[in-house]
Amino acid sequence: MKAKFLHIYSRMARLSWYYSPLILIVFFLQLFLLQQRAQHISYDGSDESPAKSSLNISIPVDHLLSSAPVPATIQEIRTKIRVLNDLQLIFNGETHGGFSVAPETPVFIVQLHDRIPYIQAIIQSLRAVRGINQSLIIFSHDVFSKEINDVIQGMQFARVMQIYYPYSIQMYPNGYPGPDPKDAALPIGHGRKPQLAQIKLHWIWKFTQVFRHIKVLRNHTGPKIFLEEDHYVSPDIIYTLNKTLQIQTKDCPKCVIILGDYPKEHRWPYLDWDQMEWSWFFSGGNNMGMVLNQRFAGVLSQCAKRFCTIDEYNWDWTLQHLNVGCFQERLQILKVEAPRVWHVGDCGTHTSRDSKKKCGTLQQVDTLENVKRLLRNKTDVMFPKEMRVVKKLRRNVPSSPSPYGGWADPRDHSLCLSVIKDL
Repeated sequence: MKAKFLHIYSRMARLSWYYSPLILIVFFLQLFLLQQRAQHISYDGSDESPAKSSLNISIPVDHLLSSAPVPATIQEIRTKIRVLNDLQLIFNGETHGGFSVAPETPVFIVQLHDRIPYIQAIIQSLRAVRGINQSLIIFSHDVFSKEINDVIQGMQFARVMQIYYPYSIQMYPNGYPGPDPKDAALPIGHGRKPQLAQIKLHWIWKFTQVFRHIKVLRNHTGPKIFLEEDHYVSPDIIYTLNKTLQIQTKDCPKCVIILGDYPKEHRWPYLDWDQMEWSWFFSGGNNMGMVLNQRFAGVLSQCAKRFCTIDEYNWDWTLQHLNVGCFQERLQILKVEAPRVWHVGDCGTHTSRDSKKKCGTLQQVDTLENVKRLLRNKTDVMFPKEMRVVKKLRRNVPSSPSPYGGWADPRDHSLCLSVIKDL
């Protein structure tokens, strides 16, 4: 009965997001069930590991979030994302079969904002991946948009799930976690910018969902590839990942696999597609196409409090500071020389105001077109017979700069801790 209900709801969700009376009934039913759950965080650390007991979380989430009035449309979207996050629907299961938790089954997790041309581009690249029909692609949104939903739900080539970060600026436009006109400028670091703080909060929320809360992944021990909306993947990414996993299992079980890099464009023609390096983690070049597993989740959970309280708004540089000052062992990586994940975001968070003026269409974004051209010209070297480690671990360990700032607001600390507590 439950399976039949979810199948019917899945079909209705694809056809009519906004107006179906059936969906409204489902919303209220799910709301009733959700209200029976604890709506606040009460954590005293008993019967838990020392690392978790050190979090001492007792601030209810609702006490952190702004109670400022919002339009009825925002209230309605809040309700929808609660329901959808609880249902965890998988689209295209009727075409590609049920999701397998076999170790070799890859899961792609893509963090999205609102740049539709880039979202369309990464979907285009995923469509060309050999073996993608065996995978699950999870899109984690911080903007609820019918246009974006239509793009995602138009995918037919793989199983797809959508989850929605519930504490976004869109959901709280008139107060924390969004911009709050009553906030005083914080003297520490570079001050709080909601759009930047949201990226780190979204990242750790998504990470915790993947490793603790998404039901279909509870027994999944396979690779989880973390991507963002302005990434572009090569057709042999799953093939290369499988080859690299063999090396990881044999030579460095603790290594984190890195499938992305930022090579200068003049080096692109000379990259070796069958080579990789074994080195120390450094976030500046190792933050893209990270393949993370349950072991890494355990390592991060031991430093959860530090992750949430260090004055650094970048999630990747936060990992770097943990790597130097909190993790029991420095992270080691296995990293491909020729990226299977490319950064094509000429128009992103750190783009200057003048540069953003020319970011309207893909035709104006040179990097994306250049990467597409490169991949078309490199089909003969993709899918190498073997991957070879040509650079071994060196003794020198990269040092870390001082934290950048932007993460001194105690509300960000508390909200982050409330999210990460289950990790």
